[in-house]
Amino acid sequence: MRKPIEMSEVLKVYTGKAGCMCGCKGRYWVTPETRAAAEKDRGYEYEARDVNESKVRSVVRDINNELLLLSAGVSIDVTEQYVYVEHSNGRCLAVYFK
Repeated sequence: MRKPIEMSEVLKVYTGKAGCMCGCKGRYWVTPETRAAAEKDRGYEYEARDVNESKVRSVVRDINNELLLLSAGVSIDVTEQYVYVEHSNGRCLAVYFK
């Protein structure tokens, strides 16, 4: 499938419900180190509450576990720009690369 995701590759992560992923059904998270680049990519600033390295690490860990386990009821899309994981309950996770 794909090698495990390293934190050094990550620009931002998303957690929420499946849908348009504009942020209305979930939330984007960045680290202090990636904040400026993620804001440039996004076109506007992240709020201080969205800057959380612990949350980014947690999402990366969860996605890496799914890549390893390939659980039933989980859809995974892997591209050069992102990895997207959608569970059968509608919960989704995504990691976007630098």
